[in-house]
Amino acid sequence: MISLICQFQAVEGTGLAFIVYSEAIKNMPLSQLWSVLYFVMLLLLGMGSMLGNITAIITPLRDFKVVSCISDEILNDLLNRFL
Repeated sequence: MISLICQFQAVEGTGLAFIVYSEAIKNMPLSQLWSVLYFVMLLLLGMGSMLGNITAIITPLRDFKVVSCISDEILNDLLNRFL
């Protein structure tokens, strides 16, 4: 009985996103479709987070005129390559 209880402990953090949801999707009807949609969701979530981080870096640099001699496109490209 105790071993059964230990198997169903709560999962938190990344384990929730990558283990529990994946197991739930595997058991759903049309699991391949849901798997693709889940992957696209995680991809867009990561891209959105990256966009926010880059904006948080670029805005103060522009406001304080630290990089005023560099065009917007070049600065965005450099930050995207190194972040």
